[in-house]
Amino acid sequence: MRLPDICISDIENRVRATKAKNTMMHYVAMLSQLRNYVGGDVLALDNVDSCFVKGFGNSMLAANLTPKTVLLYKNALRAVLKPEFGAENRAKLKSAFEGHDSHCIVATKTATFEDVLAIYGYSGASMFRQVRDIFMFAFYGGGMTLDEVKSSVDGKKLLLPQQNEIVRKFSLRYPVDFLTCVRRITENEYNEKLGVIASELRLSHNITSTSAADCWIDVARRVEIPVNVIALAVRQKTGFLEIVDATVASEREINDALMTVACRIYDPSVNWYVMRCFDETPDVVGERLRTDVALLDGDDIETFVAPVGSAKIKTNVDAYMSKLLFFRCSADNAALLSRELRPKCYVYPCAGGNKPAMIPRNSMRLFMLFSEVPSNNICYYFPEELAGLPEFKNEDRVTVLDGTFMGQEGIVVRQSKDSLKVYIKIPVTNGYMEAEVNKEFLSVVESACE
Repeated sequence: MRLPDICISDIENRVRATKAKNTMMHYVAMLSQLRNYVGGDVLALDNVDSCFVKGFGNSMLAANLTPKTVLLYKNALRAVLKPEFGAENRAKLKSAFEGHDSHCIVATKTATFEDVLAIYGYSGASMFRQVRDIFMFAFYGGGMTLDEVKSSVDGKKLLLPQQNEIVRKFSLRYPVDFLTCVRRITENEYNEKLGVIASELRLSHNITSTSAADCWIDVARRVEIPVNVIALAVRQKTGFLEIVDATVASEREINDALMTVACRIYDPSVNWYVMRCFDETPDVVGERLRTDVALLDGDDIETFVAPVGSAKIKTNVDAYMSKLLFFRCSADNAALLSRELRPKCYVYPCAGGNKPAMIPRNSMRLFMLFSEVPSNNICYYFPEELAGLPEFKNEDRVTVLDGTFMGQEGIVVRQSKDSLKVYIKIPVTNGYMEAEVNKEFLSVVESACE
């Protein structure tokens, strides 16, 4: 016999009339989620089966409700549907909610995004920092177990850039390499030292090996990674996975999710920044940064000093420019230099904040072009951007898009020794003049071949 359709509003009215205020609000919130899931106010009881209940749970997880709240709402749904199904259909209702009893609710608090950030910045004793690095390695991999960490560094699995960084820096920081350290440590020792780290950081709850998975899930949900991808990417069984219906996700989706979550903690990409040097010249500071391996744990850093006195740099700013050192590194290393070099050097921060201000790649490249930096230097710093510059032939008619002669039309008369420039002939009052112009500032109006 077919079960009838019911109105969610009727259930809500009954709840408001019979439940205490605190309990009633809890049920009303659940019914609001139910409306969103079914797409209206009508619920077909015939559609309520185990797939419906799992889908309802997934929709709430996708709406960033906590696993505990999802389980509570499922129990509330079963409670309000019990009289609708009646005694004769009790078996059907029980089958739909199989495995979602109230005793499945996990009351313990799980580790969060804030916890993994605190652990990432931990700076205690060496033996505990080694465990911190193992934990971060496990986190980046989707909450790996200790055994998975041990097997993953044997070269059988591709690692994320963040994991490779941990492995590379480990032997620079400590008297043992990462693989040896991981093989020596036991599960009990690992959990005990994680507990000490949690205590020193004054976290609100203990940290264990499974916390890497809890942290990963929390970060993944905050960056809105689909629930099914989270369920397939995370490496340890947690309370979250017990209530998720894991559907198919591609390997690319999983890898993208791992990289997205990892970059929320540490972004290995490099950007340009600038500092002002007070006690030493930028050249001296730059040389020290490039040669001091310990300062940045062996990370590479590139530096650039603007050519003071260039015709393109006004003389009234020479004194200021002569104190500036431009450098390219990761955001974490820029923040480290900002702390370590103060007060001898000042890394310029973002407006209204303390983070070093990033200079966009294109802005830095254009600055070098206007500063008349030799082309081989610019090509060294920006090989990808400059590889696709257009080629100009003699007699091409061009328009100048930027720079001193912006808006002028001219004719290409010869190639320059500088691979990034050409000479063009521009009409002036008394005839023509030749100017050496960057190719990037030119656009062809009429090709010489036409």
